[in-house]
Amino acid sequence: MDAEHPITTAEYSDGIYLTDKDMYGSYASHDYFVKESLPEDAKILFKTPKDNPTMIEYKIGRGTVIASGLTWEHNYAHYNKFARKAMDDVFLYAMNITFDAIEEELGTIDSRMEIEKESYAVSEEIAIQVTNELSAFKRRVNGQLIITDVHDNFVVKLEDILDVEMTVGIPVVHDFSWKAEDLTAGKYKAKLNWYDGEKVVGGCEKEFVILPNGLIKNQILLSEKSVPAGDVVSINDVISNTSSNSVENNLKVIVTVLNEAGEKVKEFNHMVSGLAEESTKAVSSLLETDDFKEGIYEVKSAVYKDDMVVSTSTEALEVEGKNIAKYNLVGKLETDIEKGSIEYFIKNEGSYDIEELHIQIGVVRLADNQEIEKYTDTCFLKKAEEQRGECSVLVEDYEPGNYLITLYAGDNGERVLDTEVVQKKQDANYLLNDYALFASEKNITINCCQAEINRKIYSNEDFCFNGSILNANDSVETAGVVNANGWIINMKEKIEQAEKHVMKNYSSDIISDIKEKGESYSQLDIYNSSDITMPTFSQGTTGAYCTKMNIKESLISEGSVWLNCNEAEIGTESGGAILCSLNGDITINATKINAYGLIYAPNGTVSINVSECNLEGTIIAKEIKLSGSYFNINK
Repeated sequence: MDAEHPITTAEYSDGIYLTDKDMYGSYASHDYFVKESLPEDAKILFKTPKDNPTMIEYKIGRGTVIASGLTWEHNYAHYNKFARKAMDDVFLYAMNITFDAIEEELGTIDSRMEIEKESYAVSEEIAIQVTNELSAFKRRVNGQLIITDVHDNFVVKLEDILDVEMTVGIPVVHDFSWKAEDLTAGKYKAKLNWYDGEKVVGGCEKEFVILPNGLIKNQILLSEKSVPAGDVVSINDVISNTSSNSVENNLKVIVTVLNEAGEKVKEFNHMVSGLAEESTKAVSSLLETDDFKEGIYEVKSAVYKDDMVVSTSTEALEVEGKNIAKYNLVGKLETDIEKGSIEYFIKNEGSYDIEELHIQIGVVRLADNQEIEKYTDTCFLKKAEEQRGECSVLVEDYEPGNYLITLYAGDNGERVLDTEVVQKKQDANYLLNDYALFASEKNITINCCQAEINRKIYSNEDFCFNGSILNANDSVETAGVVNANGWIINMKEKIEQAEKHVMKNYSSDIISDIKEKGESYSQLDIYNSSDITMPTFSQGTTGAYCTKMNIKESLISEGSVWLNCNEAEIGTESGGAILCSLNGDITINATKINAYGLIYAPNGTVSINVSECNLEGTIIAKEIKLSGSYFNINK
């Protein structure tokens, strides 16, 4: 026998050892185990003189098996030997290892921390959410949330979390917010520890970055660096937020013109109503130099945030001898850079007709101050009359960025009448991802005769296909398993049990883009054939019950979206549209769907029941369900 095992030593009862003599009997036979059939980690507690095991112990999963071929009941009833001596030790030992397993299981707390962004400015509110799950039973713990630097040096304690009850199967969620008032720029960690007494039984941590104050940059741009006195100079101050964090507070911009003696001769004040992340705004001032003497002037701009200077820029302006202006002209630009349209008007407020007025419109790329287009025209302009015109620019050839548009007019198109700084936006990155289907939390299920999918597929649980033909011409990747049942199954690459992917939530980006030129409805119900011809935002649920639905521009709904129609068109070949439910599900029941763009339900399920679906784009949702005859998804 195993002389050191607790059943043999009676460790949990009276401490009276079992002996070999206690094990002998002559009345009833007993069984033994074939040693070669035992698990590798099996312990042999008792054995016969011929070395055959009669009592064993081994692990199965998180449990323990104690098995015996001995005649415990007969020995217990008729003899005063091993059964009476050791029966209590068997039960006490089994109870003890069970309690040990329970204690070990209670110590497993799975905590996950989410921080809304990766980087923050000083004084910006940081949102922290922690989700905790207990793997078994129930227990009470205390917690503490602290901030450390990346070397785990303590910085500040955020909160003590006292007497928290956790129960298996019930997540416990804590939300915290904090402003980094005093931290200097650098990397930091939010750390949460759970304690049972003084013992750490769980926790989590996540890094974030506090960005330096110098996120705001500005640059002075002059329409002319050398002018005769009497001319008008356009002063353009381009203010950029170079971080990935928005600036919510208003910015004050003061532009000052100083003469050679350092005396202020002119001042302009502007307010900029905040800056989105990685964005640019511009303010313009028209400087009239009628009273200026010859010399070099300093044009200086300072940007203030909460009464603190965060950026400055300086440019030199040379004023030459006075030039007697022949005309008194005023002008105005109206630019739609996305459509490539520049409209202008010029009014002659002078006392003379202008026989031949030269008009110029210049387009300068601010990234490198390079003029990339120039439009010229001439006209006869009577006094007190206006000239209106329009020109087109090759906006499709423009790189994303900021452009200075300047309107000139005069004998040789030399006077600046107006300026605008416009921005060509980069294509929304939510339309440029690599996925055809992306399920962020649950399964992707496709039940159809034939599916042709030509971009990546990802599911945070399982991918399930039931049908005749599946041609997946890119990777099929899941955090779970791939189940594909059909006559012809082709997958370029199958990846199971993959690391879980996280897709950025594009809701705020989409809302920002839509609200710039969209319509807002409290609820949108379309009961007959209808077109949506401009971006539309619905603040409730959205339903369409009609023969044909044509969504030419994006449709965003706070609640769920139901489309029940014979035929649905979403977007066009020349421009994709977004069908989005911010907080609910998207359900489409139709005979045929032709879609270009993005179908997006970040907090719900996309369900499409259709005979034929052709999608040039992406579906992103927590869960995706596709049912029908034919699906063709091609990015």
